[in-house]
Amino acid sequence: IVGVIVQRLVAGESLRAEVTRTEVLKVLVADSLLREAGRDADPAQVLGAVEMGFRRDRPTGDPPPMRFWNEVARGLDERLPGRSVGVLGRGSPQIHIRALPPAQGWIVFAAGNLRESASAGPLMVLVASIAIILVCAAWQARKLTLPLGQLAAAAPHIAAGIRPPVLADKAARELVDLHAALAAAADAVRTQSKDRGLVLATLSHDMRTPLARLRLASEIAELDARIRDGMHADIDELDALIGQGIAIARDGPEEAMQRVELVGLLRELVLSRQRSGIEWTLEGAACSWLHGKPQALRRAFGNLMDNAHHHGRPPLVLRVGESAGTLRVEVLDGGSGVDPGVLDQLGRPFLRSSAGGGVERSGLGLASAVRIVEEHAGEIGFYNRETGGFAAIVQIPSARSGS
Repeated sequence: IVGVIVQRLVAGESLRAEVTRTEVLKVLVADSLLREAGRDADPAQVLGAVEMGFRRDRPTGDPPPMRFWNEVARGLDERLPGRSVGVLGRGSPQIHIRALPPAQGWIVFAAGNLRESASAGPLMVLVASIAIILVCAAWQARKLTLPLGQLAAAAPHIAAGIRPPVLADKAARELVDLHAALAAAADAVRTQSKDRGLVLATLSHDMRTPLARLRLASEIAELDARIRDGMHADIDELDALIGQGIAIARDGPEEAMQRVELVGLLRELVLSRQRSGIEWTLEGAACSWLHGKPQALRRAFGNLMDNAHHHGRPPLVLRVGESAGTLRVEVLDGGSGVDPGVLDQLGRPFLRSSAGGGVERSGLGLASAVRIVEEHAGEIGFYNRETGGFAAIVQIPSARSGS
């Protein structure tokens, strides 16, 4: 910007000097014509032949609005000392200057046309300067925003323990520091997740051995059938909870992200349950892509489907849609829903809502699904349907099949 201003000032000075030289030449031509015509000639006729005028008295009128012409008049004064130069007129300025003896009066002529007087050179230099400045500014802006855009795109995956991509060379120091902080956060998340999963998997695995002994002891002991069945039910529930704990331990960030065709994945889950005699209906989009971990997504949607089957009633429906870069999967059942007071608690570990609306025992299925979806930069909402039943609605960013 400073360069443009300086160039503009230099161009203005050059234009004033050029116009001043032109007006000086006009005055010299008028002086020469009057001198050659002699005393007896009419000065007005002599100068009229070259489109100039002559007046006995000094012209009067309004000064021009542009300071430029006043500076030109000062330039004429400096080059033609003692001649009393002036400029008058707002629309088409006229320059007047005292004639040399023996003529007694004032030479009057129209000021030059600025558009004709201006040189194309300074204007082209000015345009080129602006173009260079704009190109440099655009390049510098892209240099700053490109790494920032990369970090912004990687930020949602930090919670999954995925490090941001390496920045381009010569990135700003602040961006390098931000990248290092995000990478350290991703490493910490991945390490904590791995340690937590290892502890949970170890505990879950070790607990199955005493559970097996309890089941064997209940079979051997002479117990009432009702008591034995109750013990078996409790043991089965503990075993299922242990299985969920092991599944959560496997939901860590070790699985690689890849392109996943979501509708095909859901179709496999539906067919698997239909082979077990559980009727599910898949509706909506024929093909939808996303970046994700296929095994983790299978566990998440499988848990939601199992929750609908165990706590709801048919019809059981999976409905898939896509809008504005977001995939929407609705897991619907026709049961009685849950107590509205516990809707906001669903998805927390060790809490499960019964079909009747209360909260019973503990469960990790929904918590595991919520965790997996959030690791994919998505979200889950739980709702009671107006037509009756329960809905788990997953929204997750999509990816174009051609990208």
